[in-house]
Amino acid sequence: MKRRGVLLACLLWLLPTLAHAQYFERTEVGARGIGLAGAAGANTDDVSAVYWNPAALSLLERPEVQFTHGRPYVVTDLAANSVAAGLRLAGGGLAVSWHRLGVDEVVSEDMIGVSFARWIYKDNRRVVHAGASAKLALVSFGADAGSRDFASASRVTGALALLWEEQQKVRFGLVWRNVNRPT
Repeated sequence: MKRRGVLLACLLWLLPTLAHAQYFERTEVGARGIGLAGAAGANTDDVSAVYWNPAALSLLERPEVQFTHGRPYVVTDLAANSVAAGLRLAGGGLAVSWHRLGVDEVVSEDMIGVSFARWIYKDNRRVVHAGASAKLALVSFGADAGSRDFASASRVTGALALLWEEQQKVRFGLVWRNVNRPT
């Protein structure tokens, strides 16, 4: 019995790694999440929650906008850009986002999304938040500046998330990204 428990713990520990390895694009945004090497599922309370844990959008206190630009893998022609904007709405948080990873005039992967989160349980010791994102994933190929193939492939995908706060001191986050994995 103890052996099964250890095996189950190992599998649960590897689950995020296995899920992350199923697609190429890594749309990491926000200085905090990148600085934490992606361990931001329970440690975000700003509009970057659109990516890290949509359930944390219910923690937004005011309207926010975030812009991110980077050169992943130190490749000069490869660029990653994103914009996210969020606000408090209906007792929760609502955000829209756009992320592009691409090489100019060759290929681009775009994710356009809308996310919403709200607390689902609250007492004097704990709060549980739930959130979801719906995203349209587009892959486009273009051979030169004169011809551009918009949306060579497209797919709807999303994320489901929970955030558990215990006495506003400890947080646990659970995120299922790419529910319907774009291919």
